[in-house]
Amino acid sequence: MVPSHSHRVPRRRWFPLKHQYVANHRIRTPLIPNAPPLLAVATQGERLEAHDLDELDALARSAGLEPVMREVLRRSRPDPGLYLGSGAAERIADQLRTARIGLVLFDHPISAIQQRNLERLWKVQVATAPN
Repeated sequence: MVPSHSHRVPRRRWFPLKHQYVANHRIRTPLIPNAPPLLAVATQGERLEAHDLDELDALARSAGLEPVMREVLRRSRPDPGLYLGSGAAERIADQLRTARIGLVLFDHPISAIQQRNLERLWKVQVATAPN
């Protein structure tokens, strides 16, 4: 006899958890997975502004996300390890921790190594826009 699928149990939504310490007690605070910042890096004199992220914003919203921030960083050339500079990466890490954000979207492709390094530094998922 084949089991009936009409009585499926609804799936629970999974939210990544971040540990925080308050008064020497470790508590688990849920990250906000559907409110990503949108990032772009202008290299070699490229002229990018925050409004140039409109297409990525529309793509994110069509996927059910609600972007909370847009930022265009400027560099003369991409950093081989992080794509953006280490100072900017640390500053963004502080913003992500403060806002408890669980996802970051880049407007352009980054290498797998850069993605891994940013995910380790920021402790969030990093995704890039499709080409």
